[in-house]
Amino acid sequence: MQSRAYDLSRKSRVTWHALLAGGATTFLLIGLALVMFFMLLRQGMVHNAETLLNQWLAIFDESRRVLLRLNALDAPTCSPQMLRVMRYEAFQANHIKDIGAFRPGKMVCTTGLGVLPEPFDEGTPQIVTEEGYKIHVNTPMLISGLRESATILHIGRFNAIPSFPRAAAGGMDEINVSLHDPGSDKAFFLRQMYVPRSPDRLSLNAAACDSVRGLCVSIRRPWRAIAEKEAFTLTLMALGGITGGGLAGTLAAQAKNRRRTLLRQLRRSLATGDGFTLAYQPIIDIRGGQCVGAEALARWADDTGTPVPPDVFVPLAEENGLVSRLTGLVIARASHDLREFLCARRDFLLCINISADDLFEADLEAMLETRFLDHGVAPRQIVLELTERRLTDEIIGKATLDRLRTRGLGIAIDDFGTGYSSLASLRDFPFTELKIDRSFVHGIDDGAIKASLLPQIVDIARTLSLDVIAEGVETDLEEALLKDLQVVRAQGWLYSPAVGLADLLGLVARCEEAEASATPGS
Repeated sequence: MQSRAYDLSRKSRVTWHALLAGGATTFLLIGLALVMFFMLLRQGMVHNAETLLNQWLAIFDESRRVLLRLNALDAPTCSPQMLRVMRYEAFQANHIKDIGAFRPGKMVCTTGLGVLPEPFDEGTPQIVTEEGYKIHVNTPMLISGLRESATILHIGRFNAIPSFPRAAAGGMDEINVSLHDPGSDKAFFLRQMYVPRSPDRLSLNAAACDSVRGLCVSIRRPWRAIAEKEAFTLTLMALGGITGGGLAGTLAAQAKNRRRTLLRQLRRSLATGDGFTLAYQPIIDIRGGQCVGAEALARWADDTGTPVPPDVFVPLAEENGLVSRLTGLVIARASHDLREFLCARRDFLLCINISADDLFEADLEAMLETRFLDHGVAPRQIVLELTERRLTDEIIGKATLDRLRTRGLGIAIDDFGTGYSSLASLRDFPFTELKIDRSFVHGIDDGAIKASLLPQIVDIARTLSLDVIAEGVETDLEEALLKDLQVVRAQGWLYSPAVGLADLLGLVARCEEAEASATPGS
């Protein structure tokens, strides 16, 4: 019995030792996990603060660059020319609400209101930097007919109201943005972006500051909010981390393999032409409804026959040095489809998209010549479209565009308004046409903010003697408003989606029949 009792006692001690060791190990692992969790949590808050700080600094810098450019101009203050340039700068800027001009010491016009009935006194700035820039903090400002509190940057004869980001509703962080006067110890709160409903004295804090410009972003997350929001995360941290990491690794590997497979198939398709077809987006003269041209669009299906969206395979081709092959394939197919048709209809235009990379290829001019011009197609019937997002202010590629324009080919800037080109780019590059991105056309009939800029874009095009094509027209009212702006040509689902060759030729024939039947005496 004693031996058995001893054995039981020894087994009991072993069991308790195992439990204690297991418990200690569990608490140690939980403690390490919690420490790591809060370190990562705070690191994420610091990253968010730095990201928000960089956004605010970039917005200030954008306003500063715009104001310096405007001050360098010689045009009279608030003249039509100056207002046009101010509005263009405000339109091109990503984060400027309004720009005002001063003469002398008082604001006399803005991009939103035009020339003011009475000069407006901006007041005394709270901060003046070493460069002489004036900053008005939380100052009532006249904009678009309403008074609102704003932070204003004033340089020379102009000021700008930057549009700063706002935190999403429902967050759990208190975010404060402050500006410190370098000449004193004063700090001015620019924005308190969110205040939790239940303030807690205990909190996790993070901050990011720029010592040169005195801008700081601080983030405070109450412990109570962490406990409420992260309890489930803490409970499943171990299992979720292992499972999620394995799943994420698997998905990443699959995505990488999918991209690798797509690239391999794309190389093969570009070499053989298999899987590629052309669709044609008709261009309509909205004055009479005639089909006056078409844009050639590449379509590709992978080895399984699944269509791959252009916004997937075109960037893939650009990133891997294959875009010139893609352009060559489009030129060859379009030539095969429409060369004789173009020779028979001298007023019909064929638009072909090219990449900035194509401008470095000597074969581009030769392909256009051998595929079209040598067969009697008039140079003016071929329009090369260069996307604005790939356009820079550098002279790279300009020599090629100049030669093509000298030959008589049209050069269009595509998707205008989505990139970063300047007025100088539009003036210096040999563009003949400006294609307005669909985002400026949608909502024109309900007063959308972006659509309200459409008249200014059309005015810019006319000033530079560029023909205008509006993309993405979907409603009769959009067409009517474009007619009021004297826009002549348009594309969009109102007229036709992108179609195959047979459907394009059928559409042209129907338009010609409708025009003939509408002609008196026909």
